[in-house]
Amino acid sequence: MLDFIIYTQPIDREPVLVKDTYTLDEFWNAPRSSALRELAKVVKQGTLRFTGEIGEYRCFLFDCYYLERHGPTLVDVQRPLEFWQSKKGALVISFGFPRIAARVGVAFLSFAVFGDPLQIVPFPLSKQDFLNLKAKVKQLGGTLTIVDIRKASWGGGILRQIMLKGLGLENIPGLENVLETSESIKSLGFMFRKFRSIEGKLSFRVTDWGGGQIYAPPNPQPHERAELFKLLEESLLGIT
Repeated sequence: MLDFIIYTQPIDREPVLVKDTYTLDEFWNAPRSSALRELAKVVKQGTLRFTGEIGEYRCFLFDCYYLERHGPTLVDVQRPLEFWQSKKGALVISFGFPRIAARVGVAFLSFAVFGDPLQIVPFPLSKQDFLNLKAKVKQLGGTLTIVDIRKASWGGGILRQIMLKGLGLENIPGLENVLETSESIKSLGFMFRKFRSIEGKLSFRVTDWGGGQIYAPPNPQPHERAELFKLLEESLLGIT
């Protein structure tokens, strides 16, 4: 399984990468980095390195040490995270965990490419975003595998939460209307038995705060990550 987080970047500002590698010390000394200063004690000794391009995406590696609790003690853990930036679109995606390291890493990336650590921000999904993604998956031959919604009317009553898992959930009578009339969608999961250039199935989940997991392939290769990125751009931004 691979965790990911979706972000959005300004499309009216041209990214300018001055050099291939930046240190975390440079970032903490940058203007406006004070908004994340409390995290300097948790995420440290890091570098951000431009690693190349894959199709329409620029790829970066954020290698850092962060404090993680192991029982009663805090220990330094080294963790690399990848950041993919669309060269023409508005999306940026981080691959890896933990979330706190990704929060620093994406601000670091924003500083490196825009000179401002607050230009790349999280992309929370609205209910309409989820419905657009579901429609695109259906159009491309995928199936709905996870549903987590809040305050929905079903069977003559109001349910505070509905959670479903399984293959072909879109075939459940009435579920389409339940999704459209629910107060909010917390997460949806999808699966393709074969998707574009991916050998084997693609299975993933997306949550309302913009995070998600790739379940299959378990260790997605660069071209497989690119296919997911493109699917999200097509669904959430209407890019074809």
